Amino acid sequence: MLYVQILTQSDKMSLVCNNSGSHNEANMSDSTINGERNEKTLQRTELDKDLSNRAFSPIRKYIVNTKQELNKKFNEISDQIKKLESENNELRKENDHLSKENLQKEQEVKNYYEQNIIDSTKESITTLEVQLNEKDMEIDELKQTNKKLKEEASKYQSALGAATNVRLGNNDQNHSVQLKDDVKGLQ
Repeated sequence: MLYVQILTQSDKMSLVCNNSGSHNEANMSDSTINGERNEKTLQRTELDKDLSNRAFSPIRKYIVNTKQELNKKFNEISDQIKKLESENNELRKENDHLSKENLQKEQEVKNYYEQNIIDSTKESITTLEVQLNEKDMEIDELKQTNKKLKEEASKYQSALGAATNVRLGNNDQNHSVQLKDDVKGLQ
Protein backbone atom coordinates (compact mmCIF):
# COMPACT_ATOMS: atom_id res chain seq x y z
CA MET A 1 0.00 0.00 0.00
CA LEU A 2 2.90 2.28 0.74
CA TYR A 3 4.36 1.52 -2.66
CA VAL A 4 1.17 2.62 -4.39
CA GLN A 5 1.15 5.89 -2.49
CA ILE A 6 4.72 6.69 -3.49
CA LEU A 7 3.99 6.07 -7.13
CA THR A 8 0.96 8.25 -6.83
CA GLN A 9 3.01 11.11 -5.36
CA SER A 10 5.66 10.67 -8.06
CA ASP A 11 2.95 10.84 -10.72
CA LYS A 12 1.65 14.05 -9.19
CA MET A 13 5.11 15.60 -9.31
CA SER A 14 5.63 14.73 -12.92
CA LEU A 15 2.14 16.06 -13.71
CA VAL A 16 2.95 19.34 -11.99
CA CYS A 17 6.20 19.59 -13.94
CA ASN A 18 4.51 18.76 -17.22
CA ASN A 19 1.63 21.20 -16.68
CA SER A 20 3.73 24.29 -15.96
CA GLY A 21 4.21 26.28 -19.16
CA SER A 22 7.73 27.56 -18.40
CA HIS A 23 10.35 25.45 -16.81
CA ASN A 24 12.72 27.19 -14.58
CA GLU A 25 15.77 25.69 -13.08
CA ALA A 26 14.48 25.91 -9.54
CA ASN A 27 11.43 23.86 -10.40
CA MET A 28 13.62 21.37 -12.15
CA SER A 29 16.03 20.99 -9.33
CA ASP A 30 13.13 20.51 -6.90
CA SER A 31 11.62 17.87 -9.09
CA THR A 32 15.01 16.18 -9.46
CA ILE A 33 15.46 16.17 -5.70
CA ASN A 34 11.92 14.87 -5.27
CA GLY A 35 12.55 12.22 -7.89
CA GLU A 36 15.70 11.07 -6.10
CA ARG A 37 13.80 10.92 -2.83
CA ASN A 38 11.08 8.96 -4.49
CA GLU A 39 13.62 6.51 -5.90
CA LYS A 40 15.24 6.00 -2.48
CA THR A 41 11.85 5.51 -0.89
CA LEU A 42 10.93 3.09 -3.62
CA GLN A 43 14.17 1.15 -3.07
CA ARG A 44 13.53 1.02 0.70
CA THR A 45 10.02 -0.19 0.11
CA GLU A 46 11.21 -2.94 -2.21
CA LEU A 47 13.89 -3.94 0.31
CA ASP A 48 11.31 -4.02 3.11
CA LYS A 49 9.05 -6.16 0.93
CA ASP A 50 11.87 -8.56 0.16
CA LEU A 51 12.77 -8.88 3.86
CA SER A 52 9.15 -9.39 4.88
CA ASN A 53 8.68 -11.95 2.08
CA ARG A 54 11.71 -13.88 3.34
CA ALA A 55 10.49 -13.75 6.97
CA PHE A 56 6.95 -14.79 6.16
CA SER A 57 7.81 -17.28 3.43
CA PRO A 58 7.70 -20.41 5.73
CA ILE A 59 4.47 -19.17 7.29
CA ARG A 60 2.96 -18.58 3.88
CA LYS A 61 4.03 -22.03 2.73
CA TYR A 62 2.51 -23.55 5.88
CA ILE A 63 -0.71 -21.60 5.34
CA VAL A 64 -0.86 -22.59 1.66
CA ASN A 65 -0.19 -26.26 2.51
CA THR A 66 -2.74 -26.20 5.33
CA LYS A 67 -5.28 -24.58 3.04
CA GLN A 68 -4.66 -27.23 0.38
CA GLU A 69 -4.99 -30.04 2.94
CA LEU A 70 -8.20 -28.55 4.34
CA ASN A 71 -9.61 -28.17 0.83
CA LYS A 72 -8.69 -31.79 0.11
CA LYS A 73 -10.34 -32.98 3.34
CA PHE A 74 -13.36 -30.79 2.64
CA ASN A 75 -13.70 -32.36 -0.82
CA GLU A 76 -13.32 -35.86 0.63
CA ILE A 77 -15.96 -35.17 3.28
CA SER A 78 -18.24 -33.63 0.66
CA ASP A 79 -17.85 -36.75 -1.46
CA GLN A 80 -18.58 -38.95 1.56
CA ILE A 81 -21.66 -36.89 2.38
CA LYS A 82 -22.91 -37.24 -1.20
CA LYS A 83 -22.24 -40.98 -1.12
CA LEU A 84 -24.01 -41.38 2.25
CA GLU A 85 -26.95 -39.28 1.08
CA SER A 86 -27.22 -41.48 -2.00
CA GLU A 87 -27.09 -44.63 0.14
CA ASN A 88 -29.63 -43.12 2.51
CA ASN A 89 -32.00 -42.40 -0.38
CA GLU A 90 -31.58 -45.94 -1.69
CA LEU A 91 -32.22 -47.39 1.77
CA ARG A 92 -35.32 -45.23 2.17
CA LYS A 93 -36.62 -46.45 -1.18
CA GLU A 94 -35.89 -50.04 -0.20
CA ASN A 95 -37.55 -49.48 3.19
CA ASP A 96 -40.64 -48.03 1.52
CA HIS A 97 -40.76 -50.96 -0.88
CA LEU A 98 -40.35 -53.48 1.95
CA SER A 99 -42.98 -51.70 4.05
CA LYS A 100 -45.47 -51.91 1.19
CA GLU A 101 -44.57 -55.55 0.61
CA ASN A 102 -44.94 -56.25 4.33
CA LEU A 103 -48.40 -54.66 4.37
CA GLN A 104 -49.41 -56.77 1.39
CA LYS A 105 -48.14 -59.95 3.05
CA GLU A 106 -49.92 -59.07 6.29
CA GLN A 107 -53.15 -58.55 4.36
CA GLU A 108 -52.66 -61.84 2.52
CA VAL A 109 -52.02 -63.67 5.79
CA LYS A 110 -55.05 -62.02 7.37
CA ASN A 111 -57.24 -62.94 4.40
CA TYR A 112 -55.86 -66.50 4.33
CA TYR A 113 -56.32 -66.87 8.07
CA GLU A 114 -59.85 -65.49 7.99
CA GLN A 115 -60.76 -67.66 5.00
CA ASN A 116 -59.29 -70.78 6.59
CA ILE A 117 -61.01 -70.09 9.89
CA ILE A 118 -64.28 -69.48 8.11
CA ASP A 119 -63.85 -72.64 6.04
CA SER A 120 -62.75 -74.78 8.98
CA THR A 121 -65.51 -73.30 11.14
CA LYS A 122 -68.06 -74.09 8.45
CA GLU A 123 -66.70 -77.63 8.20
CA SER A 124 -66.79 -77.99 11.99
CA ILE A 125 -70.33 -76.66 12.13
CA THR A 126 -71.42 -79.04 9.37
CA THR A 127 -69.73 -81.98 11.10
CA LEU A 128 -71.28 -81.05 14.45
CA GLU A 129 -74.71 -80.60 12.87
CA VAL A 130 -74.45 -84.08 11.31
CA GLN A 131 -73.37 -85.55 14.66
CA LEU A 132 -76.18 -83.68 16.42
CA ASN A 133 -78.72 -85.05 13.93
CA GLU A 134 -77.34 -88.56 14.43
CA LYS A 135 -77.56 -88.18 18.21
CA ASP A 136 -81.09 -86.77 17.93
CA MET A 137 -82.04 -89.82 15.85
CA GLU A 138 -80.42 -92.13 18.45
CA ILE A 139 -82.33 -90.32 21.21
CA ASP A 140 -85.58 -90.72 19.27
CA GLU A 141 -84.84 -94.43 18.74
CA LEU A 142 -83.98 -94.86 22.43
CA LYS A 143 -87.17 -93.06 23.43
CA GLN A 144 -89.21 -95.33 21.18
CA THR A 145 -87.39 -98.40 22.51
CA ASN A 146 -87.93 -97.14 26.06
CA LYS A 147 -91.62 -96.56 25.34
CA LYS A 148 -91.97 -100.08 23.91
CA LEU A 149 -90.17 -101.56 26.90
CA LYS A 150 -92.40 -99.66 29.31
CA GLU A 151 -95.48 -100.92 27.48
CA GLU A 152 -94.12 -104.48 27.56
CA ALA A 153 -93.27 -104.17 31.25
CA SER A 154 -96.71 -102.80 31.89
CA LYS A 155 -98.24 -105.86 30.22
CA TYR A 156 -96.12 -108.27 32.30
CA GLN A 157 -96.79 -106.35 35.46
CA SER A 158 -100.53 -106.49 35.03
CA ALA A 159 -100.33 -110.22 34.24
CA LEU A 160 -98.22 -110.83 37.30
CA GLY A 161 -100.06 -108.33 39.46
CA ALA A 162 -101.43 -110.91 41.95
CA ALA A 163 -98.20 -112.86 42.10
CA THR A 164 -96.12 -109.88 43.18
CA ASN A 165 -98.42 -109.10 46.07
CA VAL A 166 -98.21 -112.60 47.63
CA ARG A 167 -97.25 -112.75 51.25
CA LEU A 168 -95.89 -115.87 52.85
CA GLY A 169 -97.14 -116.86 56.25
CA ASN A 170 -94.89 -117.81 59.21
CA ASN A 171 -95.81 -121.43 58.95
CA ASP A 172 -95.20 -121.65 55.20
CA GLN A 173 -92.38 -123.97 54.28
CA ASN A 174 -91.04 -121.38 51.76
CA HIS A 175 -90.73 -118.74 54.46
CA SER A 176 -87.19 -117.51 55.00
CA VAL A 177 -87.04 -118.46 58.67
CA GLN A 178 -88.16 -121.98 57.87
CA LEU A 179 -85.61 -122.13 55.02
CA LYS A 180 -82.84 -121.07 57.39
CA ASP A 181 -83.76 -123.74 59.87
CA ASP A 182 -83.76 -126.37 57.13
CA VAL A 183 -80.29 -125.36 56.00
CA LYS A 184 -78.97 -125.64 59.59
CA GLY A 185 -80.45 -129.02 59.94
CA LEU A 186 -78.68 -130.27 56.82
CA GLN A 187 -75.37 -129.26 58.06
